[in-house]
Amino acid sequence: MAKRKKQIKKSKKQNKQAEVLVAHPLDIWLEILFYLIIVGLPVIFSRITFDQFDIAKLVLFRILTILIVILWLVRWFSLRKLSITYGNQDLFLLGFLIVVIIATYFSIHIPTAIHGKYKRYEGLLTFLNYGIIYFLAAQVLNKKTHLERLAKITAFTGMAVAFYGLLQFVGADPLRWGRTPFEARKSFSSFGNPDLLAGYLVIVIPVILALYLSAKEDWQKLMYGGGFLIVSSCLLTTFTRGAWLATTFGLVLFSVLLGRKILAAKAREILILAVIFLAVFVFTVIGSIATGQNSLNLINRLNSITKFDQGSVFTRKEIWKAAIKMVEDRPLFGLGPDTFRIASEHYETFPYVKAVKGVTVADNAHNYVLQIAAGTGLLGITLFLVFIISSFIKNFRQAVTDNSSDKLIFVGLTISTIAYFSHLLFGLSVVGSSAVFWIFLGALLANLGNQGKASKFKIKINYRNYVGVLLVIILVIPTFIASYFGIRMLIADHNFAFAFWESSMYRLDAMEARMNLAHKLYPSNGRYRSNAARLYLQIRNNSDLPTLDKIIGFYKEAIEAEPLEVDNHVFLSNAYYMKGNFTKNMHYIKLALKEARWSVKRRPYSRPGRYMLGLLYFRLKKYHQAIKNLLVVEKISGNFEKTYFLLAESYKKLGNKARAAHYSKLLNASSNLPR
Repeated sequence: MAKRKKQIKKSKKQNKQAEVLVAHPLDIWLEILFYLIIVGLPVIFSRITFDQFDIAKLVLFRILTILIVILWLVRWFSLRKLSITYGNQDLFLLGFLIVVIIATYFSIHIPTAIHGKYKRYEGLLTFLNYGIIYFLAAQVLNKKTHLERLAKITAFTGMAVAFYGLLQFVGADPLRWGRTPFEARKSFSSFGNPDLLAGYLVIVIPVILALYLSAKEDWQKLMYGGGFLIVSSCLLTTFTRGAWLATTFGLVLFSVLLGRKILAAKAREILILAVIFLAVFVFTVIGSIATGQNSLNLINRLNSITKFDQGSVFTRKEIWKAAIKMVEDRPLFGLGPDTFRIASEHYETFPYVKAVKGVTVADNAHNYVLQIAAGTGLLGITLFLVFIISSFIKNFRQAVTDNSSDKLIFVGLTISTIAYFSHLLFGLSVVGSSAVFWIFLGALLANLGNQGKASKFKIKINYRNYVGVLLVIILVIPTFIASYFGIRMLIADHNFAFAFWESSMYRLDAMEARMNLAHKLYPSNGRYRSNAARLYLQIRNNSDLPTLDKIIGFYKEAIEAEPLEVDNHVFLSNAYYMKGNFTKNMHYIKLALKEARWSVKRRPYSRPGRYMLGLLYFRLKKYHQAIKNLLVVEKISGNFEKTYFLLAESYKKLGNKARAAHYSKLLNASSNLPR
């Protein structure tokens, strides 16, 4: 009798479990939405916004996330009870997200910490989005068939993105992009930057390799083998050394996870792919040398990896030094997520400024560990690393102990996440590739076996109890807020872009209306107001008093939006200087001096700030102070004609004929004399 009751109880339990496992009508739609993220984010870009790449990816990511949240909650409510999959490492992720919230509150600029830097957008809302999409991927993509589809969709999307990148390398890009901040012929595809494209391709390569090795039909081997060559060739033409190293590391780990048995069984396929890749590599080397540009010479780029005292390797070391200083100054909760650029102006080293001739500011640490540490402090980066490393270890252990014949896809996705994170130790994280990374992590968690007791857990919750209500709040509120602000930012950037078109037609009223709407929708982005001022200055070269007042007003609004942005203070200083000269009123010269002093105090090695200060001291006949600041400008970038002119005149006023003659000689040797 007792045995019979036990069997009935066991049967009821199995029936309940079966009810949960029955496919829900919304399951297929949830799965499709995840695949839309995998396809949409890498390929989407916009021709109607000023930021043509990242903002479109951000908004699509947030919209698709909220759709997934809504459908998943509807599914949950219809079932009434739900089994939640999670890992013990997820507690560290939750702790990290809590620290990000605290770091945002105590940040040096809260709006930037919330939304992220313009054209990067990895602030609080994006980190919450990553956490939510990871959690939902672990609930939805919980079958081996899901992993296989995920891999195939990633592979085909990567092939398309890489093929477009190769068209750019050979000069056959069907789109006109205008001037780019990097050398022509470098592949940037739908990411807008070779480094960002390379990061995405690092994710794709292990996935395609896994599909190639697991293919059973010859046409499948041909398709995935060809795809591997397309993607790896495009990775070469990004000329991104950090991504090359990360991919190599990933492929070594891949071979380790496969083991001798599988490597021996797949030796023929691997050899064929290696020989063809070698041929493609040689062809790419010849093509890169034929461009005639040293920076596009593949051999030179490979050799430069070990040259730590020059080029981007040197500048990265200096950026890392600045990041370490940031952590030392704010060790607990950091400066706020994605506030690196604002902070960098204050912490940058002189060797870095000299190397870039004072033209650029580091907007990212180019090392994800230091980037997060600077933004969230030592507590934040510790929690983040424990979560990431724990996830990697569990996935790696599963791949090693799994002896099934279909483990290749799991191995490919595992190596994909590890290689991408390795790339982030030298590169940048952006939504277009990092969202894929987080989805992979969630799907891998969902498909962990029972190799270890702590691999994953399941709990049953009801949406009516306090745990369920809390989960609904955590999922719904951040995604709605993120989507709302994302759409506002997209509309703002659209108007910002079209303001430039209006200015080209000399429609000042329409231009200003566009700029005002952009500022209203995205008020924390000071670039909108500073660019409005520059456009007015360009259009009205012979500035009148009303125009100068309008320009000053725009720069003040830019400073109100981003108080710590040094360039805006320098621009305002210059506008005051122009008004002082126009009105012959020394009050405005003194206001200009105040802004220039603040700029140099905030950013000691600001070339425009030091030059502006030197110019103002010269105007005030304080020649010793003028020389002191102008000499800093000379050290940063020597061949600067206006600096030579002011130094020559300052020394002349002080009666130092030798130094005056020296700078006069340098001035005469320059190709362009100042007017």
